[in-house]
Amino acid sequence: MFDARVPLPNPWEELRTHREVAVHVRFAEQARRFPERAAVVDERGTWTYRELEQRANQLANDLRAGGICNQDIVAIDGARCASLVWAMLGILKAGAAFVILDRSYPANLVATCLTDQHHIFGRKKSHYGGQSAC
Repeated sequence: MFDARVPLPNPWEELRTHREVAVHVRFAEQARRFPERAAVVDERGTWTYRELEQRANQLANDLRAGGICNQDIVAIDGARCASLVWAMLGILKAGAAFVILDRSYPANLVATCLTDQHHIFGRKKSHYGGQSAC
């Protein structure tokens, strides 16, 4: 569990520890250990670790089938909600990276991000898992 009292590392100093396990791999470990615990909660409901892991795996499979490859960058157009966590995990499991876009960002920044990204995952229902990212 994350302890908010522990100070974050100074970004200008070299990290003293090296984490060899990716966040989506750690999440999968948690899903195996605590499948029925709440993993993410928002105003639309609660997803257990098992549900989120299954949905993220399906999204990763759909993304790969749709042409997403290792080291691709996927732009996510979404608000902070449970579906955003699902999208981030699914993208990581597909081997890609993501950048989250916020409609409150200046238009020129969003345009630059979109021209640099190969794929966009939006708020509206998409063919990726039939879910929406909020």
